[in-house]
Amino acid sequence: MCLPDHLRRFGLLAVVLLSVHPSLAQQDGILLHNDALYVFLREQQNAGRLPTAFLAHQPLSAYEAQRYLDSLAHREDLPPIDRMRLQRFRREAPKPGAAWFHRRLPFFYENGHDLWQTTQADYAVQINPLLYTTVGWTRQADQAGRPTRLTTWRATRGLRLSGHIGRFFFESRLEENQREDPALANQTIPERLGFARPTEGSTHLDYFRVASTIGYRTKYVEFRFGHDRHHWGQSRNGLMLSNYAAPYEFLLIRTSIGPFQYTNLYTSLPYRPTPDPISPDRHKYGVFHRLQLRFSGRFQLGIFESAVLAPERGELTPGFYAAFLNPLIFYRAIDLNIGSPANMLIGLDAQWLVHPGLSLNGQFILDDFEADQLFNNPGYWKNTWGVLGGLYLTAPLLPPGLSLQAEYSRLRPYTYSNQAASTGYFTRARSSLGHALGPNTEDWAFFVTYQPTPRLAAGLNLSYARHGRNRPGENFGGDPTISYDENRVSDNDVRLLQGVRQAIWLVEFHAGYELLPDLFAEAGLLYGSLDDEEAGRDFYLTPFMQLRWGRPFDSLRY
Repeated sequence: MCLPDHLRRFGLLAVVLLSVHPSLAQQDGILLHNDALYVFLREQQNAGRLPTAFLAHQPLSAYEAQRYLDSLAHREDLPPIDRMRLQRFRREAPKPGAAWFHRRLPFFYENGHDLWQTTQADYAVQINPLLYTTVGWTRQADQAGRPTRLTTWRATRGLRLSGHIGRFFFESRLEENQREDPALANQTIPERLGFARPTEGSTHLDYFRVASTIGYRTKYVEFRFGHDRHHWGQSRNGLMLSNYAAPYEFLLIRTSIGPFQYTNLYTSLPYRPTPDPISPDRHKYGVFHRLQLRFSGRFQLGIFESAVLAPERGELTPGFYAAFLNPLIFYRAIDLNIGSPANMLIGLDAQWLVHPGLSLNGQFILDDFEADQLFNNPGYWKNTWGVLGGLYLTAPLLPPGLSLQAEYSRLRPYTYSNQAASTGYFTRARSSLGHALGPNTEDWAFFVTYQPTPRLAAGLNLSYARHGRNRPGENFGGDPTISYDENRVSDNDVRLLQGVRQAIWLVEFHAGYELLPDLFAEAGLLYGSLDDEEAGRDFYLTPFMQLRWGRPFDSLRY
């Protein structure tokens, strides 16, 4: 296969870097979403061992994570399994299989963690492989009940480059992908993958994916510029920002002083006016800020606000107002003072450690409302909001290495929508920035992770959701890519799950063993179903085997 020019250039850079003599290094760059280190830190915070940590944002930088790991090193109440995991994350002990591999190929895994690395007094570089190969045997049935059996598969190959030069740091991940997924009837190409297209003459998808960040850090401030995804909140779902959408361009400024952390995020978001996959993307702009306050070692509160602007709303062409670049201003005030057609959203999130091992968390977003209708007419269409509540259980209430998480979320019809579909908050292209299923939805989700030994790991994601979809020519508030003024069915008596009701199940189970550093051999099971009250039921069941190297388990939703 002919490699893209940028992949060939990256390969040349890797060859040049490999000519430098390696020595011991610490981890650099940016953590992946929901990777093993982030999960470990969340477990320790929930056990009451990280009372000052700010973990309600992803991706976390390796330097933030290192500070939290260093604070854990002084604690004497870690269970043996957590102590072993801590020593590996702090690079005090080699990862499994590194010594065996290094004896046979001395050029690799010299530090016991990275495939190749070099470190000097004021710079470091690490190169690691990215691999995700899966084969599954799928049984599925469409809405007419016609059964099908097929082989599904995925082949992801890439490299991860990370490091620092002085206080500057960098992270780049390049992947080439082909995949044949089990799919529900009438499902389109999952746009959260980015620019994915069917290969000519086949049904499998072929796409190239990149995420990259450069940054600068001081004692109190961290700057990042790049192309990546973001997640805000302690929950696995996210109402303001989740990691469901494909990566996008961003500038992030994060300030941490004592019990305060303030984050500014400026983004450029492609949007697609029509569902046609070959239609060109246009661009809108999103600005987000969030203030997190730590009131004690047990309670944290986040306050956030966002504005999304696009270069069209009727005859108005606002583009991006420079006033939104002010890091210490209320976006709603700008919107009122200059009359911008931005789509505004505000909200809160909170986490309360009830007891070591048990915490409660939640999010609330308010998209729009009219004060005189909010209580007198709660079914008014413009009362648009979403709420999420969650519970998190870990040690010491559970055995070490085991965690349980449960969440419930609910979003009113027309939430995330706008008068101009282009400024609908919900989308990056036509995939979700917030909750994966969008408005007019309620969702129950359960998550289990278990790591009884440093090399054995398992996980279970289970969700059941109900969604009210639109009919052609009837807008029940289930699709934020449609203007809320287009074919709205009613102004009053708007109810959750109005429209055509759908019931959606998703089950993801995987269990594996670590063969080499971050190389897991796994087996698992996928199950998905969609029961539409008009079209019927569609489902698939897929047992699978896979190898993943340098990547956490890749959920279809989380």
